[in-house]
Amino acid sequence: MIRNNYLKYLSCHCSCTEALYDFASKLSPKEIENARSAKVSSIRSMVSSVQSEIHKMRGYVRLAPVDEIVLYGYLRPKHRIGEQVANIFAHRYPKTIIVLGNANNSWVSLYTAEGLYHMSSGPLDEVVEKLRQLTNSPDKVDTIENIWECYYKSQYRPERRNLKYFHRNMTLTSLRSARLRTESNKCGNTLDKYMGV
Repeated sequence: MIRNNYLKYLSCHCSCTEALYDFASKLSPKEIENARSAKVSSIRSMVSSVQSEIHKMRGYVRLAPVDEIVLYGYLRPKHRIGEQVANIFAHRYPKTIIVLGNANNSWVSLYTAEGLYHMSSGPLDEVVEKLRQLTNSPDKVDTIENIWECYYKSQYRPERRNLKYFHRNMTLTSLRSARLRTESNKCGNTLDKYMGV
C-alpha cells in the first residue's frame, strides 16, 4: 500500500533521479498503487524496496553500548536510509545517542523532549572512538556491554537451528548489511538470570 508520504521513500532510493522524483510528485498514491505504465510501476517497486529495507534494518541492526547514553550499531544500507533508521532507534531509546554506520559514513540521532537532533558524519569507528573518549568510563562499559550481550543472546529462537528455514526469512544480503552472524544459545542465559531476578 502506497502512503501519502511516498515521496520521502522514493527520494531515499539509490536509483532515484531528479526527473523521476518530479514525475512522481505529480502522481497521487492511488495512481501509483494502481500503476498502468512501466514507469509508474517502477516507482511503486522503488518505494516498496526502500520501505522493506527500513523494516529489515529496524529488526536486524544490533546495538552495542559505548556508555549509558550512547549506543552504536553497524549499518550498510543499499538505499539512503541511514538517517531514518537512526531516528527510529532514537525514538525507541529517548535521551540516548544512537550512532549507526559503516566504514564510509555514519548517522547520529538523539531524541529529547526538545525534539529530534540528527547529523551525518565520517566512518563509524572514528565517531564511536570520539564518543568513547568523551565519556571515558571503561568499568561501566563492560557491565553495560555484558547486559546487552545477554539480552541479545536471550532473544534466541529454536527455529534458527534449521538454517534453511532461517535463511528463508532472513536473507544473506540482510545479514551482511547488519553484520550479523547466526548464534546459538548454548548456555541458556536470559537477561532475567543475569540480573538475578
